[in-house]
Amino acid sequence: MDGQGLLWSASRGPVLRYDPATGVGTCVDVRDSYGMGIDTNGFIWVSTWEPNSIIKVSPAGVAEPGFPKPTNDGLGEDEDRGVAITPADNHVWVAKSQAHAVVRLDNDGNLLKAIPVGNGPTGVAVDVNGKVWVTNQGSDNAMRIDPHGGNDGLGAVDLTVDLGSGASPYNYSDMTGIVAIGTTSQQGTWSVVQDTGISGLGWGTIAWNTEPQGNEPPGTEIVVEARMADMEAGLGGESFQAISNGTRFTLGGRFIGLRVTLKRTAEGASPVLSDLRIQLDTPTPTPAPTATPAATPVPTPTPAVTGPGAMTQTAIYLLIALVAAAAIALAVILARRARRR
Repeated sequence: MDGQGLLWSASRGPVLRYDPATGVGTCVDVRDSYGMGIDTNGFIWVSTWEPNSIIKVSPAGVAEPGFPKPTNDGLGEDEDRGVAITPADNHVWVAKSQAHAVVRLDNDGNLLKAIPVGNGPTGVAVDVNGKVWVTNQGSDNAMRIDPHGGNDGLGAVDLTVDLGSGASPYNYSDMTGIVAIGTTSQQGTWSVVQDTGISGLGWGTIAWNTEPQGNEPPGTEIVVEARMADMEAGLGGESFQAISNGTRFTLGGRFIGLRVTLKRTAEGASPVLSDLRIQLDTPTPTPAPTATPAATPVPTPTPAVTGPGAMTQTAIYLLIALVAAAAIALAVILARRARRR
């Protein structure tokens, strides 16, 4: 797939160019197409199995004038397979299975050098450091080519990796991912989920690149999106919402899922995300109701009886004493009378 989202496919016959957006497919007249690569200008490079040639096809699906061009230069029937392009110079690298070599071509298809490799090379790919890797089906190994190696500075093997007996590596696609990362896709994403531990929590703002290491060159973009739910499993059912840097948003939930998309320019300028900070809207705690203490009952004193006919406690005691004295006096009188008789 190229940078426009168009799908290209080799078929050991014509090359298919298909536009998923319109559903329209066309065929490019190529004989015995096999390996494919794409340069930084969007041109498709196609190797051919038997003709041992290379074809440069425009993004519109038209073979460039002067192509196909031979790649063997006296190497014989080479069975061309994998194709890769080094982004630094748009040079084309082709694995030649029967010649046990990888050839280097310039962006006009001219042969620069044939580099000896292992037995039966099938695939070639470029790594992040710009070095070329080739897998050798017949010798069960992979080799790395330094594009600046050799006495001529046009490339030489600088590393061999043994893959073990019977490995027979057979691949001629973008095995390092350099095409997908560098040409097909001009963007990448980073995702993360955070748990606050508090259901229904409100979140206030998200800010990024507050540190000096952050950078967003002209033409690049950093897109931050968020979604929230009270259950982590529920995040998948929520839609992402775009978030503005440092601007308040109104989502709420215990879990927050973030998706950050970094978009670069066609020329390769990339943004840098140095930091991302989430400022929470912590809920205001509801004050616990204050209990009103129960009133302590105050004992009510029994009022003294007052008014006419009322007696005080002292008067009652005096009356009792008088009654007792009278009883004693009566007993004395009765005793004297009894003696006289």
